[in-house]
Amino acid sequence: MAHLCIQPVKISSRLLEYAEFGQTRIRLIREAFMAGRNAYEQLNSKDTQEADAQQKLRADIRTALRTVVVHGHANRLSRPDDEDLIWHGDWRWHHSDEHKPSYEEFDWLVDYLADNNTICSPADLIAGDAHTDEETKGDALLALSAMQGLGSPTKRQSYISSLIRCMGPTRPLRVRHSALRAVFEAREELASMPLGIDAQLLNELSRVLLTAACPEDGQTTYNTEPHTSSHIDRDSC
Repeated sequence: MAHLCIQPVKISSRLLEYAEFGQTRIRLIREAFMAGRNAYEQLNSKDTQEADAQQKLRADIRTALRTVVVHGHANRLSRPDDEDLIWHGDWRWHHSDEHKPSYEEFDWLVDYLADNNTICSPADLIAGDAHTDEETKGDALLALSAMQGLGSPTKRQSYISSLIRCMGPTRPLRVRHSALRAVFEAREELASMPLGIDAQLLNELSRVLLTAACPEDGQTTYNTEPHTSSHIDRDSC
């Protein structure tokens, strides 16, 4: 069923609702997260030089992240583009000994997001690969929201920079809203004015956060789909 959810096919909502996981869901999120990390480490290994091998590893990372995302609800599988999943999904996980993962265990995903966070024009996004990359950015942001913070001290600047870019007006709506969810989960750390973060970067985050949550009239965005005038979870960021 999870395999079907990560595919671009329509699935009856009744089938999704009958999939209840309990602790199995936490294990599936953890294993998919670890599989993505292993694939990313192999992708950046000096031993992985062949184009075909690199392409397969990138596909493995995308599959792993999508698997994480579709398990975001506690009592059912979800479609990855479900808006309710963005605002109410829970991707927190723990190790088999019940210990929570450290910020450092998310470092690879912060790097992955930064590596793939180049600015794409609307014309570029028409291409299938570019569209897939944008979908994966949304998946990565939702998986990173499980940190409930800004990550390890060495990666915070990079993470905030990625959040700013992902909330830009040229980003697809799902990416912008996924970035908003990640910011919402890090709100306590942001409110405490974390040390070591450039003040100008935080000011830029505040500015783009406002426009992402409440786009200005006439603002040019990638999507043609309208923003709702208010959304209690989005606007509480």
